[in-house]
Amino acid sequence: AWRKWKDAIVSHIKDAKGFEFDRSDWDDASFTEGDRQLLSVLFQDAQDAYAGFRKHNTASDYKS
Repeated sequence: AWRKWKDAIVSHIKDAKGFEFDRSDWDDASFTEGDRQLLSVLFQDAQDAYAGFRKHNTASDYKS
């Protein structure tokens, strides 16, 4: 489950896809229901963290 999460995160970063994830990112028949639930939570956490970063970065006076 962790490798699937990491690979999806890296792919979204490399391809500049942003951090919008959908069920296809974690719904894998080879995983148990518990793994799918864990991945769902991890992807939601990643989305929330990125949204918080974007909000903070936009509000900040510092621009890179």
